[in-house]
Amino acid sequence: PSMISTEFLPSDEPIPAWWPEHAPIYDIHKSYYENADSGPFMTQPLPHRPQVAKEDFQCFLGQSVMSKIGVPAGPLLNSRWIALAAAVGFDIVTYKTIRSIEWQGHPLPNILYIDPEEMRSNADPCHTIASPPSKLDDVAITNSFGMQSRTKEYLRADIPAANASLADGQVMIVSVVGTPSSDATIPQATRESMLVDDYVQTALFAKECGARIIEANFSCPNVCSGGSIYCDPAFVKTISGAMTSALGDTPLIIKVGAYHDLMADESKATSLLRDVMRAATEAKVAAICGINTLSRRVVTVDPSNKTEVPALGESRLTSGVCGGVIRASGLRSMKAMSALRKADSFLGALTLIGCGGITEAHHFEQYFKAGADAATTATGMMWDPYLAARYHEAKKLKKLT
Repeated sequence: PSMISTEFLPSDEPIPAWWPEHAPIYDIHKSYYENADSGPFMTQPLPHRPQVAKEDFQCFLGQSVMSKIGVPAGPLLNSRWIALAAAVGFDIVTYKTIRSIEWQGHPLPNILYIDPEEMRSNADPCHTIASPPSKLDDVAITNSFGMQSRTKEYLRADIPAANASLADGQVMIVSVVGTPSSDATIPQATRESMLVDDYVQTALFAKECGARIIEANFSCPNVCSGGSIYCDPAFVKTISGAMTSALGDTPLIIKVGAYHDLMADESKATSLLRDVMRAATEAKVAAICGINTLSRRVVTVDPSNKTEVPALGESRLTSGVCGGVIRASGLRSMKAMSALRKADSFLGALTLIGCGGITEAHHFEQYFKAGADAATTATGMMWDPYLAARYHEAKKLKKLT
């Protein structure tokens, strides 16, 4: 049974605070599958949504939407989570990344709180903290899941159910990822060709299930050519081109990481970003979404001997980090993408989707001012499910700055 309330907040009262009075709607002490099958954990009343006249709907990749705020790939694990995100006011929602095969991902722990000031100061390593910060913008968490994926039978039923939960003026993206072969005896060129085909087949499966927009996740370490795909413009073009050719008129988004966090040389980072944007445009990609998480070494102190040990175990020395602490990197990336699009007419048709560190209503507006066509939040949505409602209310009252 769903844990989502059927009651609504009083429409004539201010939207109440969520964090830290209430726990996040994703229970970090439960497994991915427990959260998927029993969550979201939100028994509080739903927020009211201000009415939007159809003539005020906006266009997003060929779809009419009530607003251009949403949730990126990550927290919306299945149709239960998509339904909740739509109900609380997110209009562009992304179904959690799927694969061509069932995939178990990482065991617990997946989410740990880490020191926000260490993240902001680029400390290496970053340390876990026992108690989470009381201020939502200081919440910094590991995101170490391994991209679980359910069976095709499950997805064939659940993706249509997720689509059916949306209201008029809302749209769902389905995120996909290719799964590299682990057979080291296969030549590298063959393995890369197999990965391209896996991306294509997974995208076509998502389209068959009813996806109106597809997102290709290039921003997690699918090891090919020695690193993440988003750092390889030629491979971005190869995979994206194969996908857009197969998908026809279904728009393709590519998800990229933070180039300027990855590289110390700003001009080299901008040059690589430009090459990726041009490669994507040549491959007929409709949009670029960024950033994903920031990769960091995360350690904890072993109480028995006071030594530092990997917080997620020896097999996971690093983790993606999410939360308000990555907003500066997200905005920097968006400003760079927007400037490149403005300076290069060849890139003019690319839609830009911002992601990273949105925890308050006015943060969406910061992304829009940085050049984003749409803005999305993951941690912000899980730690404050009233966040979209706060944005809509502030926009209605013209209180966004």
